[in-house]
Amino acid sequence: MNYGKYFDLDEKTGHLKFKPRPAEDFPTERAFKTWNTRFAGKVAGYVHASSPHKAPYYVVKVKNKKIAAHRVIDQMVNGDNRGYVVLHRNGNMLDNRPLNLYRMDEFRYKLMVKGSVAELAKGATGSDDV
Repeated sequence: MNYGKYFDLDEKTGHLKFKPRPAEDFPTERAFKTWNTRFAGKVAGYVHASSPHKAPYYVVKVKNKKIAAHRVIDQMVNGDNRGYVVLHRNGNMLDNRPLNLYRMDEFRYKLMVKGSVAELAKGATGSDDV
């Protein structure tokens, strides 16, 4: 998806800001004017804290779908990120500056988290046989 259609990126802060949206994106002229007055140029997203055990992170909505802001930013800067996990270099999940984000392929990430190929295989098969 072309997130640049919806957001501007402030690379110094890592914040996404809503771009003005065209009238054809809305069912009525009133909805178009209301949305652009309320949101265009403003910082997009909100902090999502799914549980006390997980670090909070920014989430944005695009076409009624929630997506992690760091994934949107990575895709805007580096292109398609399917098959990759986007991580934060400094561990601060609220710091979405592009220089703080990096990609790791999903297999390597799972290997890093699980600790070994045997553990990874165990999780995939549901058994201890590898």
